[in-house]
Amino acid sequence: METIRESLGLTDVPHFTTLQKFLRRIKSLYLRITFRKTVNLFYTADEDISITAIDSSGFTSGYCSHYFSERAGKLRKQFLKTSISVDTDLQVITGFVASNSRVHDIRHAVKLIRQCHNLRPSDCYVMDRGYDSNDLHRLIREDLHADSIIPPRVWGNEIVGGSYRKEMVLRSKDPKYRKRQLVETKFSVLKRKFGSDLKARIFPIQTKEIACKMIVCNLHRFLQFVIWKVFYRAENFEESAVIRSHKRIYIFKNRFELELDRILSKQSDIRNEPAFLSPMKMYSAVSNLLNWAYDELWEIYGDMNYPEIQSDAKTLKIAIGHIKCAKDGVDKDNYFGTGLGGLNFNYNQDAKPHIEKFKVTLQECIISLDQKIQETSSK
Repeated sequence: METIRESLGLTDVPHFTTLQKFLRRIKSLYLRITFRKTVNLFYTADEDISITAIDSSGFTSGYCSHYFSERAGKLRKQFLKTSISVDTDLQVITGFVASNSRVHDIRHAVKLIRQCHNLRPSDCYVMDRGYDSNDLHRLIREDLHADSIIPPRVWGNEIVGGSYRKEMVLRSKDPKYRKRQLVETKFSVLKRKFGSDLKARIFPIQTKEIACKMIVCNLHRFLQFVIWKVFYRAENFEESAVIRSHKRIYIFKNRFELELDRILSKQSDIRNEPAFLSPMKMYSAVSNLLNWAYDELWEIYGDMNYPEIQSDAKTLKIAIGHIKCAKDGVDKDNYFGTGLGGLNFNYNQDAKPHIEKFKVTLQECIISLDQKIQETSSK
């Protein structure tokens, strides 16, 4: 104990109730301010989040072990329902809400979305079917001016009501929604590393304990970034930027072309085969693919901030512009308000010219990077 005390620079050993008294005395406002500062460690002043995922789980409140509860035949554990919002790119917790009773997910979501959007705005919010609500879509779309993806709950042949919920039927396979599972991964990390049990027994102190878990979890994530940059990104990191960018763009190009071929192979006006996709389904598939490509390319472009590939970054930005034109050509057939989304969609007229230009520009970028890799290796 003396060795530990000397290592920490303490003259006296703190009393075992020190942490409990600290949580009782500190104001929740100070913990909220500290949490906000941990979030701001990851972003610049005007930087927004591309996709935010929201989900809920529970923290256990009870002393008895699971073994004792099973032997005694009494399940005495209580749970504090906690909802969190997570940046799917950086795996950072951007907001949290806790309650000592079982409440519907939507009640948590309304408060949580406003909280995390005020702290760090997001372009898109993804949630599971438990959050299905046209009012929640309206809050995100009309009040916060962001996108929302929440699959509708449908039983049998029930007709989906609400304009935004109807839109979700067509966007059920949106690539952005695949990132929703990352919030469950964050919950798993949070509980495994910092515990799923709460030691406090009074609800106000329990909420402070949860806030401390969120703060420590974000600090742990920030240290991971620091260690990665300092120890794993070697001195010659900038020299490998050409190879890394070439690899990412090449993989993206192959994936994009495979997915596009899969979609086009089901259209009779593109290939001489029976049509399996209606214009509305074709519209939805192409729109989802272009949205994914647009977001993915901007992410790759953001990582190409190196002098030796500056010209290639400009070429990639031109390719992104072609994708944007293709998106605009597809979106002009958007009639979600009337339930006729993509009814007049025609791939050859609306999207194909821009996609062909995009593929040519992307290939030019890959060839340029390939030449630089060969020049570097020859030296």
